[in-house]
Amino acid sequence: MIVHQNRSVLLPSAPFAPDELQGIAGRIKARDRLLTESAKALSVCTRNQWLENGRDLLKAKKLLEHGEFGPWCEKELGYSKRTAEKYMRAAELFGPLIKNEPGSHLPCLSLVYLLSAKSVPAEIFKTFAHRVVAGENVRRELQAVIKKHRETVKRAKALAKRGPEATAKLEKREAAKARRDAREDEQQCVEREQREKARGAALDLLVACMGTNLHKLIELADEAGSAELFAYQALKGLKEHAQMNGAPAAASTEVAVTDEAPAGTPQNESEAA
Repeated sequence: MIVHQNRSVLLPSAPFAPDELQGIAGRIKARDRLLTESAKALSVCTRNQWLENGRDLLKAKKLLEHGEFGPWCEKELGYSKRTAEKYMRAAELFGPLIKNEPGSHLPCLSLVYLLSAKSVPAEIFKTFAHRVVAGENVRRELQAVIKKHRETVKRAKALAKRGPEATAKLEKREAAKARRDAREDEQQCVEREQREKARGAALDLLVACMGTNLHKLIELADEAGSAELFAYQALKGLKEHAQMNGAPAAASTEVAVTDEAPAGTPQNESEAA
């Protein structure tokens, strides 16, 4: 009983039910024991171990006085307070979204813990929770969003420690870097388009020149190894072979190989050795 401010009014103390607490501890330990002893339990009895344990831990915390929950978890269950809080938070957030019925789908546990972490804001949880419950594989997307959020928080804290002038300089540098990155991305896009265009033109030329022999060329290229067939020395030999046999050297289709080897290419067998 608690006396309120020296008055004679007596208020009831927090509920204490040792039998109920023992029952909760017994259920949690039985689930944990079954999970470790039986491999089949993973697919039947204790697929929802985290959910049921979390719900029982929430009940136990309400029955205990302030400051007693952590020691009770360690003594009765062998849980650290952090482990107990992980179970409780996951059950509290995902419990209302899950149909705990025989044969019902349960979400990936690692995604449940990732999304129910304290550092994850409510907006991200609302965006991904139903997708996780539905069984979607959102791991990479979720990790990327959480990483971006943490970087934003870290940056905001760093800026808060700076003065206005230092913050303005940092933002100016970041804007300049963003412009450089945009130009580089644009240049890479142009280069990719040029390579795709050249690749398409090369394939069209092969089809036009080889005709029905193209299939045979592909087979020979596979046997020789395409990397070896189209290496520098092979292209140089191809040009020399064409000149010896009097093949016309059309400017548009001539193999562009000079007598000078590119930098880093051995000139003879002794150099290659």
